[in-house]
Parts: sequence; C-alpha cells; structure tokens
Amino acid sequence: MNFEVVFSSQPAKFLKKCSADIQIRILKKISELRTIPVYGKNLKGKFSSMRSLRAGDYRIVYEIKGTLF
Repeated sequence: MNFEVVFSSQPAKFLKKCSADIQIRILKKISELRTIPVYGKNLKGKFSSMRSLRAGDYRIVYEIKGTLF
C-alpha cells in the first residue's frame, strides 16, 4: 500500500535550493515513507503528533494524517 506525501511550501523551496546529490538523498528517504510511513521516530512534547527521519545531515519532520490500517 502506498501513501501520499504532500509538501508544504517551505520544504519545497528548500529542496529547490539544494544541490542535486542532497535532493536525491532527501527524496529517496521521502520515497521510503510512501511505503512505510512509520519508518521515522516519534517526536516528544508539543511535537508528539509528528515524526522525524534523518537523511544525512538533514532531518525530515513529518506528520501522518488519517489511519494507517
């Protein structure tokens, strides 16, 4: 089952400014989230509804909306 990944405007602008190798690294990790959205770790505190995933020196912070199963 594949899930939809939606970008807000800020990360989309950031990706456009990155070099091609960084874009590939980040987009590869985001692609993995389409099949396994719980791949990242849970954040804590006021961000407890969100998850994060490392892509080299960068961190992808995301939220799963709806139900998984």
